[in-house]
Amino acid sequence: MASIVSAGTTSATALNMSADTTGILQLASNNGTVALTIGTSQNIGFGTTSPNFECHISTGSTASITQPTAGSYGLYVQQNTSGSVGGIYIQDGASNSGNSLVIADNNGAIRVIVDGDGNLGLSVNTPSSIGKLAISGTVGLANNSALRFYNSNNTNWSVIDCPATDGTGPLRFTVGSGEAGRFDNSGNFLIGTSTTDNRSGTKVQTLGSSAIVDSSGTVANGGTLVLTANSSGASFTGFLAVSNVTAANAAVRTQTLYAIMGRGTSNFTATQLGTVNGSTGGASFTLTCPSFGALTVTNTSGSTTVVNMTYIGHNGG
Repeated sequence: MASIVSAGTTSATALNMSADTTGILQLASNNGTVALTIGTSQNIGFGTTSPNFECHISTGSTASITQPTAGSYGLYVQQNTSGSVGGIYIQDGASNSGNSLVIADNNGAIRVIVDGDGNLGLSVNTPSSIGKLAISGTVGLANNSALRFYNSNNTNWSVIDCPATDGTGPLRFTVGSGEAGRFDNSGNFLIGTSTTDNRSGTKVQTLGSSAIVDSSGTVANGGTLVLTANSSGASFTGFLAVSNVTAANAAVRTQTLYAIMGRGTSNFTATQLGTVNGSTGGASFTLTCPSFGALTVTNTSGSTTVVNMTYIGHNGG
């Protein structure tokens, strides 16, 4: 049977405190409405007679915790009350963080902050100085995640994503419904195509087989360096830059630019457009095309040297 303790100045009591054999303690207003309940599990309920949590607030309107003192915390949830502790707190406009929602760690360092302008900082205390999202540290995206960039109407978007579930690539760039380009897992950038051909050293390749290909290496005297512009037997037309750098002195070099075209060994032509010779004087290499699309530089400098080759061109049918 419930017991009731009433206190008030009229017959309509201002306070009712009741307890029964279930172990429930309630505080009610003078009209009988229960305002606070302490349940058998020591859960406290405000606006509910069946609290499910240690502090359970249920209201038909907005629940509010107000701190009227300027510069103080409106809400502070803390791990404990001694030493440097983590917590979640809201600061008003007179505080250093100004109308901010803050999550701090056990050392008091701010880990997450949402400022009064809606800027989000992750390990950044003043995200407004950077942008709407300010992050300090490495950002990781789970498998098949994507970054979407929407237009002003949120109806169209561009996407950067990595579709491989094992994280090996490629990294794709999509505009509208079509792929615009991608980096494959070898570091090649492909435009308008999703696959590379057999050209070694390709860094940029486009639909229609236009490409930028490079090759470099240390070559002994009489040795060769090969750059494969096309290995499929198709013709190729473009420009080839060759830089022959001596190992002893990088300032002593031969730099030559060619206009080249060909299909194989018998149809290869290379027109020298210009050259800059180092103090050695004269060319220190020879250029040949011994097989389909294989541009070969032979080192004739008399010593081991570093050779760099870059081809920019188009491979036709």
